[in-house]
Amino acid sequence: MNVQRNRRLWACLASMTLIGWTPADDAQVGTAAPAAPATKGAFFGLAPPSDTPKPFAPELLAAVSPFVEATAFSPGGNAFFLSVGTADYSQAKLYVTEWVDGAWTPFVEPSFTAGFTYSHEPVFLPGGSTLIFTGKHTTATTDLWAVTRTERGWSEPSRLPAPINGDADEFRGCPALDRTFYFGSNRSGMLQVYRASAFGTPTPRVELVGPPIDVEAFDGDPCVAPDGRFLLFYSGRSGTSADLYVSFRTEQGAWGEPLDLGPDFNTAADEYGAHLSSDGKHLFFTRHTTQGNTILWVLTSAIDALKPKAKASSVGPDTGDRERESGT
Repeated sequence: MNVQRNRRLWACLASMTLIGWTPADDAQVGTAAPAAPATKGAFFGLAPPSDTPKPFAPELLAAVSPFVEATAFSPGGNAFFLSVGTADYSQAKLYVTEWVDGAWTPFVEPSFTAGFTYSHEPVFLPGGSTLIFTGKHTTATTDLWAVTRTERGWSEPSRLPAPINGDADEFRGCPALDRTFYFGSNRSGMLQVYRASAFGTPTPRVELVGPPIDVEAFDGDPCVAPDGRFLLFYSGRSGTSADLYVSFRTEQGAWGEPLDLGPDFNTAADEYGAHLSSDGKHLFFTRHTTQGNTILWVLTSAIDALKPKAKASSVGPDTGDRERESGT
């Protein structure tokens, strides 16, 4: 990695303020950018959801692609990123639209994805000037990359340093208020959830989150509440499909036993990609079938309402177990 670029990246991460915050199986990622949204206001002027998930902007997203995979609004609400995928998850490409002079611009591929063969999973860091995304560039594996918003537009992408990125595939990341950064990786031979402490410094420490989050099944797409009260992720532990689970932080600082979010969220299809709006009030996630995807949203209070059902964790405090560390 270019040393100067690396320094600029970590300077930006260190200074950020972490406050509230086709129908066909062989469908390909389209080459033509979709048209501009014709709606106004926060979340495209849509009526807010309730405690029951409902499709988010279904007409708008269906006009973009049947396989809209991941979405992200900037904290100010004036930029909206989405990725378009395929039925078999083999491809993904980022697009962005921005609110300029009272209208949304046409969707375009962001300048920073030039040269990428795969770009996916946009996640804004608090403050909105830095975007983390999953990308494949000069390596055969997917890595986590960062770009910063400047007066001249988006910066050149910088690959997050080791030990966050390694020789394996890394996927969707999510920051917490305490500068812990959660992400998915298959470095152990199976997709699991990892965390990097001291995120925003040149020497983050990475470790497997471990039980009860990581078990003998694939687990990924971590989404931690900014204040750390819960952790959402998808898992194959049901043995049938990818489903969404939540773990609440216990009084001892451990992650409690994960709860299946239930039939309002999970179906026979795959559900994944949970992420929160910048104000923490709305949860978005993806439902995938070989015929197409649906982006759903729901009030975050629906997650908090599950806490009384959560079982106390039997594992030790989340801050221990340093023998799992994979970097210093």
